[in-house]
Amino acid sequence: MSRKHIINGALLLGMSSLLSRILGVIRDRIFAVQFGALDAQGIHDLDIYFAAFRIPDFLYNFLVLGTLSLAFVPIFSRYVVGEKREDGFRFINTLFHFLLLTVGGAAILVFFLAPWLVPLIVPGFNGEKLDVTIQVTRIMLLSPIFFSFSSLAQSVQTSYRTFFYYSLAPIGYNLSIIVATFFLSQSLGVYGVAIGVVIGAFLHFLIQMPALWKLGYRYRFHFDWKIPELREMLRLVGPRIIGVSAMQFMLLVDTSLASVLPKGNLTIYSLAINLVSLPLGIVGISFAVSSFSTLSDLAEKKKIQTFLLQLSSLVEWILFLIIPATFGMYILRNEATAFILQGGMFSSKDTFFTARILGFLLLSLPFQSLSPLFSRAFFSWKDAKTPVRVVLTSVLVHIFLSVFFLRYLQWGMSGIAVAYSFAEAFQFFLLVLFFRKKFTVSLSSFVPFRSIFFFIFASLLMSGVIFVTQLLMSSFFQFLPFVISFFIPVFFAALFYFLFVRLVFGKKASFP
Repeated sequence: MSRKHIINGALLLGMSSLLSRILGVIRDRIFAVQFGALDAQGIHDLDIYFAAFRIPDFLYNFLVLGTLSLAFVPIFSRYVVGEKREDGFRFINTLFHFLLLTVGGAAILVFFLAPWLVPLIVPGFNGEKLDVTIQVTRIMLLSPIFFSFSSLAQSVQTSYRTFFYYSLAPIGYNLSIIVATFFLSQSLGVYGVAIGVVIGAFLHFLIQMPALWKLGYRYRFHFDWKIPELREMLRLVGPRIIGVSAMQFMLLVDTSLASVLPKGNLTIYSLAINLVSLPLGIVGISFAVSSFSTLSDLAEKKKIQTFLLQLSSLVEWILFLIIPATFGMYILRNEATAFILQGGMFSSKDTFFTARILGFLLLSLPFQSLSPLFSRAFFSWKDAKTPVRVVLTSVLVHIFLSVFFLRYLQWGMSGIAVAYSFAEAFQFFLLVLFFRKKFTVSLSSFVPFRSIFFFIFASLLMSGVIFVTQLLMSSFFQFLPFVISFFIPVFFAALFYFLFVRLVFGKKASFP
């Protein structure tokens, strides 16, 4: 697969991710306007929704996301390369029934154990708030079942390097939540949001089916648990489950710590995380997903130098986009938060605290954007243990710092955000360190230092453009609506950055 195809795939995923993230922003906007944060009451308290989301999300991430996809693609690629399509489809049917048994069984078990599990996660909740959290958790337990089927379908598409239907699924998911929240939240509160999540998860799966049909897949009742590929995949998944479990445990700890803080802190933290996820999903994850199949092929063929060149090019692409995004979002964090969330029940006080948490989270955005790529680089060589060791270490660092900042320094939710950023940066540096050690190569062989320093320099100049534009707007154009006064600095800053990079690098650049 050529570099051009990787970039095209990343652009398709990036554009769909942009649309999906925009819908996610609209979703969060509706959440904020309908529910608010610090002054929410009863079934209209978003803390309940974000807390109830944790256990179903844990099940999906623990059993499927980041485990199935990363272990499945290198194995299924053998069927694709060897043109053993029918054998591959039998393998898919086996996995389908395996997921139905494991994820479905786990969901049923958690449904009955919810009255005991939920209080462990949110020790600060009590009375009606705790009861509603338990009920909403039970409703959303259907979502990981549908998501597991969808993840399998997306992994098949990744192996065949087709991303169209893959890219549509998140859009259907977010649209469902938006519609449900808009029409049901007034009467049903967070119950309406939970219904939207379940319907959206089903749509996420349903949208994938035309892609499998076009590839020739047909459902058959086939479950051969003795096939060696299944056992091999489970061996690869084993270490990764530990890593994913650690990450999910970190989120559970964050939720637990936030539950004992004043009402609304969990909502503010969750909304800030979602804002950071906007550039992370559009850039970092899109490139990591679209390149994984190619990196796996190069690793299978032992083309180490080509692999390193490909990795260096991907790092350059990601940072070309994410470094200016980090600078811009940090400078405009107050305006961006107000533009996206403020209104209705979401007050200026909610905006202030959300923007502050967002600023701390943005400190690690470049590192967060590269970690998925380097994790997949290890997995392409069938090395599942190294990323797991790194994740476990970073999670322990995060938990220790969160407790220390919250309990001993009394930093509140800001302490959890600072711990999150520090741990994400620490995780990235450990991945790079172990990657260099694994291949005994210099950092410059896969880290384009010259480009990185230039992107930082260009972003600093771009920041100056933002400040000058804001100064001019406040001095001469105070009559303009807030929306226009927000987007004008963004437009001129982006225009300056891309023109400046093009002017310096010219046609030699490997990016636009």
